[in-house]
Amino acid sequence: MIEFSKFTILKKQKLSEIIGGNSNDIGPNLKKYRKLANISQFKLGQLLNVNQVTVSHYESGQRVPDIDSLIKISDILDVDIKDILSI
Repeated sequence: MIEFSKFTILKKQKLSEIIGGNSNDIGPNLKKYRKLANISQFKLGQLLNVNQVTVSHYESGQRVPDIDSLIKISDILDVDIKDILSI
């Protein structure tokens, strides 16, 4: 069952940044909240079914996670998706 409480309304500009891969906020925020949750890149990768290098690329801004991954990340780290996106 889908938990609709995990969804948030994104402003058009913020959504276009995510889709276009231009967000500078996601990587540093992801790293911050991952460390606060005391989860390694390797462990987060396992939980997301991606490898550690992919998580590293998310955090460095080389890749932007898709919206499904962002929802999973917010669940795993127990943080609102808005905080990861810096909305």
